[in-house]
Amino acid sequence: MRKLSISAMTLIFAMALIFWCVSPVHAKAIKVGAVINLTGPASTWGQFHAKGMKDYMMYINEAKGGVAGNKIELTIVDHGYKVPEAIK
Repeated sequence: MRKLSISAMTLIFAMALIFWCVSPVHAKAIKVGAVINLTGPASTWGQFHAKGMKDYMMYINEAKGGVAGNKIELTIVDHGYKVPEAIK
């Protein structure tokens, strides 16, 4: 009887540990950045590029549940088609 209760306690502890490790509360965000020309001479292409990236990240986060349970945070920075600005 004592072995059964120890086994049951071990099983409960293991299940609690697994639940705690898999819990979405502990999921971290994956941060992704993109430097895109949203203004300037090539802004038309940049606008489509930025929208495509946002839509794809939204698809990954909502439809697929992120990457291994982690949501992706996208940060887009405009460099205005100026190389010195993009290098900073």
